[in-house]
Amino acid sequence: MRKKLLSLIMVFCLVTLLTPQVSAQSSLSIPESYIEIDFPWSVTFHVSARGNDTITEVRLCYSIEESGFADVTAEIPVVFTPAREVEAEWQWDLRYVQGLPPGTIVNYWWKCKDTAGAVAQSERQQLTFNDERFPWRSITADMITLYWYEANESFAQELLSTAQDAVARLGAETGAYLKEPIRLYIYASS
Repeated sequence: MRKKLLSLIMVFCLVTLLTPQVSAQSSLSIPESYIEIDFPWSVTFHVSARGNDTITEVRLCYSIEESGFADVTAEIPVVFTPAREVEAEWQWDLRYVQGLPPGTIVNYWWKCKDTAGAVAQSERQQLTFNDERFPWRSITADMITLYWYEANESFAQELLSTAQDAVARLGAETGAYLKEPIRLYIYASS
């Protein structure tokens, strides 16, 4: 009887030691994220995060929608003071990448990590990098949208017709046809 009791106690101790301890579920969250655009110079990404444990890592992830062979995601470690509640920002100085054209679509999201090893990721968000300095108007035909802000609609229609002719000529001469819609931005000056 004593051997059985001792064996039972040993099995209980082993099970207790080998069973992973369940800790309180992490409350790491990313409640807010927003951007500020200073066209054409920069985009500033802002985030706030909070949790039960000290947040030790904040990263901004972004990708630019473009036609290509590979999807490329940039991951930026953001400098901030570790705490249970943090606010962080990262400014993308577009002068170093020679700017982004108007209409560029950027997908972005945040990742945070705390001392307990919990990881939180925000929902993916999308920004369209538009030049809000001008009152853009648009006209669309087929898969081409033309944006302009000066001159009348007949000017825009003439440019749109020229673009349609160019796309048709390119298709006839090379066999290359549009697979996705394109956007053309017409500025009144350089």
